[in-house]
Amino acid sequence: MTKAFEESLSFFKDKISDCIKSKKSISITTHIDCDGLTSGSIIAKALIREGARCTLRTSKEFSKNVVESFKTDSRDFHIVTDLGVGFGKDLNQTLGDNWVILDHHQISEEEKDNQNIINSWKYGIDGGSEICAGGMAYFAAMALDEKNSDLSEIAVVSALGDRQDQGERKSFTGKNFEIANTAKELGLVEIDLDLLLVGRETRPLAEALAFTSQPFIEGLTWNKETCLSILKSSGIELKEEGRWRVPAELNEEEKN
Repeated sequence: MTKAFEESLSFFKDKISDCIKSKKSISITTHIDCDGLTSGSIIAKALIREGARCTLRTSKEFSKNVVESFKTDSRDFHIVTDLGVGFGKDLNQTLGDNWVILDHHQISEEEKDNQNIINSWKYGIDGGSEICAGGMAYFAAMALDEKNSDLSEIAVVSALGDRQDQGERKSFTGKNFEIANTAKELGLVEIDLDLLLVGRETRPLAEALAFTSQPFIEGLTWNKETCLSILKSSGIELKEEGRWRVPAELNEEEKN
């Protein structure tokens, strides 16, 4: 972790500690997608553990209207996750110093100089593949208390939701790799090489194969009947005690 990143996380911790000591209320505004929901949840959980008074809301986008709404908001301090690129000046004008952004989207050089913006690109971390908002929220939570290491599993979900498994054989790189290893060491996740099928725990085999579009398989993707036919011809048992089997139930021979 770079010194600049550590300093920003320390700045975040000081801000939150001040809010708690002063009994200030905190608002968390986050995006509605997977990375937004998980990053907002990580911060909310960490704040609750610290005894902070906080509320969480979602937004489809971040705009001047959202910034304006902060003027009449009863909360004293605002945290924005997975949103806010380009609105540093507006937030300064509206909220003064009572806000922080935790994000991973590319920002301008001007915004890199704003200490209230804690963004991966400021620290030489590729926000497109090495960390997402969930990861940034995780490190912020860890700055508050290292017991929040158990929130690493939620940050793993963030990275997968943003399709940042871009390393060799769909592995993680950079900070995502570090976070995933922490979750693995804590026994919260398992990391293994397996078939890349949707609905691993929930969808019948034929549906899982048919609805997997990455990679797209000519003749099979979106063609459930053909998938059912080819699975039957392979000799794989599709049902067990009258219930359709799912990908997670395949043994190694069947996977091969």
